[in-house]
Amino acid sequence: MKKVLLLVCFCLTLNYISAQNEMWIYKSNGTVVKYNTSEIDSIKFMPSQEPEDNVINISANCLIGNYYGESLVPGLGHYWIILTEDGFADGATVPNSEFFRIDLLGPLADDEENIKIPNGHYYYDPYGGWHEFTVLNIGNTDYLYVDEDGEAWITTLTYAELGVDNNIITLTAIVDDKEYHVTFEGDYNITANIIPETISTLTSDHEIDLSNCSGTVSCYGDYWNCGYCNWSIEFVCNDGLKNGTYFVLDFLTDNNINGVSGFEGTYRSSGFSEEDPTKPAFDSYTFVPGMRVSDDGVHMMGSLLIEYTNGVGVNQAPIYGGEFTVKDNGDGTHTITLNATDDIDPANKITLNWTGTLKH
Repeated sequence: MKKVLLLVCFCLTLNYISAQNEMWIYKSNGTVVKYNTSEIDSIKFMPSQEPEDNVINISANCLIGNYYGESLVPGLGHYWIILTEDGFADGATVPNSEFFRIDLLGPLADDEENIKIPNGHYYYDPYGGWHEFTVLNIGNTDYLYVDEDGEAWITTLTYAELGVDNNIITLTAIVDDKEYHVTFEGDYNITANIIPETISTLTSDHEIDLSNCSGTVSCYGDYWNCGYCNWSIEFVCNDGLKNGTYFVLDFLTDNNINGVSGFEGTYRSSGFSEEDPTKPAFDSYTFVPGMRVSDDGVHMMGSLLIEYTNGVGVNQAPIYGGEFTVKDNGDGTHTITLNATDDIDPANKITLNWTGTLKH
């Protein structure tokens, strides 16, 4: 009787001859190895090994990153780091360089003045779980290559695990079937990017200046899916957000969602729902308070004030509490009177008394 088995590792053919109590192994180079079966305890078939040229070792000399505190999960720290070997010059990426960008969830930082990645082993979660000591799979863990023309190419990692032992960082990552072993040893800096609880940066009561702005009024129907017609009055700097004010009032009229009731009236703050404190308590003739709508705090919606100097935002505040009135003057102009507050405790007063033409 003859049995032929394929050994993936060595491409061997096994010939077992029971009559002679011998096992013959035919190797791919044509030679035959014979074993007495009485001397064999067991046979193990081992998985094939990746060719050496599929494993790439990199000694990174730069580790930078951001720390976002409890932005994702209460009680856990969110870290995003970049590992590279000679990938930066004067703060900019250089041609023919590669970067490993790793999103981590671990213990909270012990010292927010000197942030370090907590010691431990971080494992990749392909299902997008948010657990302690996890390499996150939520779109920010990837391999970035900058080609000779300075163009960046991003590939999502199919696997990654990170080991942290004080200032020794080891990363194993798989990119397009290539396995990378990245090692970093030394000091590094992680920048705290903690989102404050409040949006407002005002330090005192504030009167809005719209002298360099044009206003537009728009109807959005039942935009908020709350059964009331949504309107906005938006003021934008005439020089394109370079110097001046961006100001928007986001408000609801009544259940005529086609806008036939117009937008004139007095509007109070809707506040937020008791069931879900992140959701406005929508109601007729209320305005939607300014609020964050992204974990990083960058994206905001609702009623907001942002002031610019030389193209840089220098002040921001949500129109959070209080009320405003929009009056039709009968001559093609409207008057807006605002008596509101921001989201700081104790709150700063925000006021406006403006008369002019609103574009439709």
